Amino acid sequence: MLKILIIIISLLQCGTLIGHDIQTNFFPGYQHNVSREQYNQGYARLKSAYEQIANDEYTVKVPDYWNVAVSYSIMGVSSDTIYQLLSKMKRLDSVTFCDYSAYAIDVQNGLEKSRFFSVLGPIYSELVRSCNLSITNSLTLEKLIQNKTRLEITGLNEELIDRLIHLMSKDQKFRYKSSLHKQNFKKQAKLDLEVSIELAEIFDQFGYPGKDIVGEHYKNYACLFLEHSGGENLSENLAFKEKYLPMILDAFKMQQLDFEYVQHAD
Repeated sequence: MLKILIIIISLLQCGTLIGHDIQTNFFPGYQHNVSREQYNQGYARLKSAYEQIANDEYTVKVPDYWNVAVSYSIMGVSSDTIYQLLSKMKRLDSVTFCDYSAYAIDVQNGLEKSRFFSVLGPIYSELVRSCNLSITNSLTLEKLIQNKTRLEITGLNEELIDRLIHLMSKDQKFRYKSSLHKQNFKKQAKLDLEVSIELAEIFDQFGYPGKDIVGEHYKNYACLFLEHSGGENLSENLAFKEKYLPMILDAFKMQQLDFEYVQHAD
């Protein structure tokens, strides 16, 4: 999947200084604590993150801090630099930071197996400690609806946003906590299938529900659902992703979702 993404990402324009913590022309040199392959992966992701900033007229948005931090972690950049990026992201928007952290911790099978924990250790635990309630509860339907009331959604498709919110609550019904997921695997798989059916209807009616349609906060939701599409049936999961992958890649090229989430279509 990474090779496909590298092909579709064009070369970056000359970078510029953004604030005092992200430079879109800065690429850390090779670190001997990672392999060349890892470094090249991180380099490609960092190029994509910088291109996204450039396409946003060099306006750094909250998810950009996460994307750069992920790239740096793959490239072997110092833990202090990564921590500063994540800390600033949390200061700017703690809800988004906790949402991103919660999802990453879930898909990476727990806090201690997560990417940033492997880089930062216990200091990452401290950083996400205040997210504990968010990690376990922020993706319930009630919390998701409450979050929406704090967002500016004028001019966006609110009905579609509400559908995505309901799908997210189903997607995370038993998944937010690994022990709960194991106990309710069959129930969650049934919910995943329901999500996949409605997601296909949304794709067929609207195309990819990205930034222009549902806004910055919800633009990545559909890609998150793809990770679990098809319920228990692996072949259905693969077929679903294969069918909609071209649409998702086109949406990414049009800056409708973030690079970090395109991989969930693979």
